[in-house]
Amino acid sequence: MTGSYNIISEYIILTLAILILYLMISTFPRKTSIYIVDFLGILFSILAIVLSRVIITLATHPENFKPWLFNLVCMAYFMIYSTILELIYGYIDQLSFKQRQYKKKLVVHMFCFTVFSFLVYSCLFLFGKMYVVSEDSIQLTHWFQLYLFFGMFTSVAAFIDTWKHRDSIAKKVRWFIYAFCPFDFALLIFQLIRQDILFVSITYFVPFFLFYILFHSNCYDEVNGCQNSYSFSTRFVENIRMHRDFLIIYVEFPRYVHLEHTYSKEIINNATAAISRQIEALYGGIYLYAISDFQYALFSNIKHPGRELVIIHQVNEILATPITYGKETFSPLYKMVAFTSSALINNLTKLSSFQKYLMHKLDAISGSAYYIARPQDYTNFAEQYELEQLLAQIKANDDLDDKHVLCFAQPIYNVDKKSFRTAEALMRLQVNNKIIYPDKFIPAAERSNCIHTLTRIILNKVCKKVHELSALYDFDAITVNCSTIEFSDPNLHQELLSIIHKNGIDCSKICLELTESAMFEDYDTVLLNIQKLREAGVQFYLDDFGTGYSNLERILTCPFKTIKFDKSLLYKSMDDKVIRDLMVSMVDVFKRQGLLLLVEGVEDENQSKYSIDKGFDYIQGYNYAKPLPIEKLTDFFTPKQKK
Repeated sequence: MTGSYNIISEYIILTLAILILYLMISTFPRKTSIYIVDFLGILFSILAIVLSRVIITLATHPENFKPWLFNLVCMAYFMIYSTILELIYGYIDQLSFKQRQYKKKLVVHMFCFTVFSFLVYSCLFLFGKMYVVSEDSIQLTHWFQLYLFFGMFTSVAAFIDTWKHRDSIAKKVRWFIYAFCPFDFALLIFQLIRQDILFVSITYFVPFFLFYILFHSNCYDEVNGCQNSYSFSTRFVENIRMHRDFLIIYVEFPRYVHLEHTYSKEIINNATAAISRQIEALYGGIYLYAISDFQYALFSNIKHPGRELVIIHQVNEILATPITYGKETFSPLYKMVAFTSSALINNLTKLSSFQKYLMHKLDAISGSAYYIARPQDYTNFAEQYELEQLLAQIKANDDLDDKHVLCFAQPIYNVDKKSFRTAEALMRLQVNNKIIYPDKFIPAAERSNCIHTLTRIILNKVCKKVHELSALYDFDAITVNCSTIEFSDPNLHQELLSIIHKNGIDCSKICLELTESAMFEDYDTVLLNIQKLREAGVQFYLDDFGTGYSNLERILTCPFKTIKFDKSLLYKSMDDKVIRDLMVSMVDVFKRQGLLLLVEGVEDENQSKYSIDKGFDYIQGYNYAKPLPIEKLTDFFTPKQKK
């Protein structure tokens, strides 16, 4: 209590305002384009409360009353209060993405309000209407409470402005304004009635406080009305725990395009807001989330089976509709995937992986596209996720004898010696007693950066087997496939030679296979690794020749020992004379350079005879031998003669 005034609530609000100001300075809130308005609102709220406390103190101590000081403090309070009202109205006005196009108009309105309020207050002071001085007290007149009417006017104006632009304001945001403005208006009326209890600070601090909590402490975005990724994760986990059926739609905007122009982030944000308004109007149970700058998620509980398809198609129609911003019209490029809840997608890690799995299906499409998950997608993803987890485990363990990596081999027939002198090592993965083939796990391993670990493991297992076979069998070498990505690492040769030497075998017993694409990724580094390994005795095969763009000059300058023709070239040459003539020419060129030639995919006698006639030195294929566990190579290699 101060004199006859109860100001306890003012002290409480002042404490909260200082605390919020400290948080805004010491933490990292979302500093959007109108964050400064909220910051200034909190700062001026503190000043207004302090000045109101000074006014009460001066008014309740007539013995020290100084009219000039009292008038100065009152004028300062009224002007700061008017500024606060302008900030509240300006913030609410800018919650509409359409109104953000007319900032200059807003500034003019705020300036006019400032001038008008200043003139009104000045007149009241000049005519002595604000207070009455008696011998033992200073009585504040009803005219002193005029500022409360300005507050009521602002509440009404903000409510009307929100209603007028409701289609361009996020639903959650406008309902907050619809609720608060009448409450604020009622508080101001009550304050007008009960002048002995001061609580007017509640009417202007609370809006700024809620603006901060909702929009700048990472809950809602004030423009598009979306909650953040943390809120999305919380809703997902809660629905999984409650076993509710739900629909999730992910939308990514790679870019916004109008002819050849890329728009600014502000325009993109406003375009996103326009889309959000239309989407949330479809159905009351739709929740929107901003996962990142250009990635959004829609979450909706499914109460009526079949409705999810309607929502998906409606959302797609909205996304496909051109957007008008100001005088510009442009179309967003988007990728959208949609799926419903499943027992297979039961945690946040799987949710993220499944979203990427579905988005990957749209990678080959250059324009806007959407994809709805099919029943088989869930099963395929579950297998892929299990595989990804295994690859992550293999990479983390970094065990060169990892039991999940199986080493198979396919014997290669030597035409000249009419025997099997080499074999190609083939990798398999074992997951819960299931064998996984390279076409499934190699792409996943490359995406997860596990491919190098797999290469080291398979090389180590091959070296161990070579060490065993060398003592009892006569053979030339076993080849190991290497990823093109690995040969861009300048230290690769050191790691591979370390494994070979550790197993105590001759480097000439190991051949490494590279595809043509490796020669064009980082040619100098690839060549460095090849040369270092060749100097140690490791031989090289060029794998899959004929499947891509072939730079013969570059291939011939690289120290390959053997060129491996892809099976597709073999099959085409048997049916097409032009391709056959081309292949014969290539065989002749390579042989004159002293290279050995291998053809793969030979599955019958006709293909075998054709390959031999065309001059191939080695033949690989089911007609001669199928892939088998590497231990079975003893059935194909020739035993050494006992001395």
